[in-house]
Amino acid sequence: MGGEVALDTDVLLKAAAFRLSAELCSLLAPIGPPAILGLTHLIAAKQLNRISRIADKERARVELEKALALLGQLEPDDDEIALAAEISAAAQIRGLPLDSGEAQLMAILIHQELPLVVTGDKRALTSLSVLIRDGAVQGIATGRLVCFEQIIARLGELMDVGELRAKVCAEPGADGAMSIIFCCGRETWDSSQFTEGCASYIRHLREEIGGLLADDSTLT
Repeated sequence: MGGEVALDTDVLLKAAAFRLSAELCSLLAPIGPPAILGLTHLIAAKQLNRISRIADKERARVELEKALALLGQLEPDDDEIALAAEISAAAQIRGLPLDSGEAQLMAILIHQELPLVVTGDKRALTSLSVLIRDGAVQGIATGRLVCFEQIIARLGELMDVGELRAKVCAEPGADGAMSIIFCCGRETWDSSQFTEGCASYIRHLREEIGGLLADDSTLT
């Protein structure tokens, strides 16, 4: 089994906005070296600049450079490129939202048997569950996809949750669900709201996509 834990672009950019790159990499390192698609290394800065909802672009840019220095690169081979094209075509036929990057990560996950893929794209997770149910995609073992909320929930156990909230609420536009979970904009806040909010979101997603989502204990 390949050692890398793959991250999609959405997770990378949110980690940069929230200044959580080091924490994210430290969390994933015991499972495997965190890595992103090689192409992402080239285009991430441009993608960050296009996100208007990030308030402090300069701080996020500096954090993104820090993250890119910590992350390895995944380069698909010809077979993985072909498989990604098949996955994308199957999604397009069904009218499912699945971008090329997510399809490429799934192809690498299948061929290289990566332990985990961390994604912040909820639509992609839902699309994949449909493709697997229809038999259009095979080889993705259950319990090998991690959502961004699982990452944040675990970080809330490993670091001061008030510090985590401050990082997230400094960029409330970077993730609407996180802004709600942390009650950004409110002075009064109870950490139990964070715990319950993450648990509720993860439970709902698990009900929607079934066994694709990794067990929460995967990150402990």
